[in-house]
Amino acid sequence: MPPTESLFLAISKNISRSIAYDTNGDVNVTFSLCIISFRDLSEEVRNVLANRTIFPVFGFYLEDNLGGIETIKRLFNIYGNYFIIREELVPHIYIDYMRDLYIRYRGVRIPIYNVPKVFILAEIVKPPQIYINETPVIGSLNSKYYMVIYEDVYCIACAHFFNETLPKLEKLAKNNTFAVILKNFIVHEVALSIHRNITALYLATRNATAVLEMLKILYSKVINDVKPTLEEVAEMIKSLAGHISFNTSIEVVNKVINKDISEAKNMGFSEHQAS
Repeated sequence: MPPTESLFLAISKNISRSIAYDTNGDVNVTFSLCIISFRDLSEEVRNVLANRTIFPVFGFYLEDNLGGIETIKRLFNIYGNYFIIREELVPHIYIDYMRDLYIRYRGVRIPIYNVPKVFILAEIVKPPQIYINETPVIGSLNSKYYMVIYEDVYCIACAHFFNETLPKLEKLAKNNTFAVILKNFIVHEVALSIHRNITALYLATRNATAVLEMLKILYSKVINDVKPTLEEVAEMIKSLAGHISFNTSIEVVNKVINKDISEAKNMGFSEHQAS
């Protein structure tokens, strides 16, 4: 995927300004945009980065030694002449577009550059785990493409996705082009009990379609600023599960939800971004 030039300019300008600030103007760095594949890096750097979950997507090569500059130490891992953005910072840099970078470290606010929204921000090199007995899958696991959704039933962004984008994906799922995998990512604490019920429903029935239809109903409420209650969810589950009984307090429910949340965080998602 080609880089977004305006995003590159925003990031590089902020880093250049921060380096100049750290050195009282003695060091000025101008970055040039180029594209390099992971396989084109040196073997040493590839070996170091092999265990990362999120592809670094931003780094630079420099023959001069800048390792002592605070900005460089704060933002980059240094491997010889390669400076690679720290993995834990990738989501913040690329999702928040360097927003308030200075305010976190210097107490000085840098103007936010006019950067368009970028929805594909980092390459995940370790795919999410799919356990068919634990995770609802819409479509076939033999589909050409997967989309893994980490969601919270009180999340307005999730509601917009379900109402505006999901219907298009469902059409692709019918011809095995696309599979949608539904996972938990609890941002609003009050949503946990609802997710426990939905997870228990799937574990008892293995009915991904029932889970999907329930989520559609819940998100149709959220998008209209109506928060679904646990009582409403219980009634829906009763009608969907029929005579099948299940227990929301069993340990496997907690295990599935906690595994999803841990995986999402390892992918770089944060509660702040999801809320």
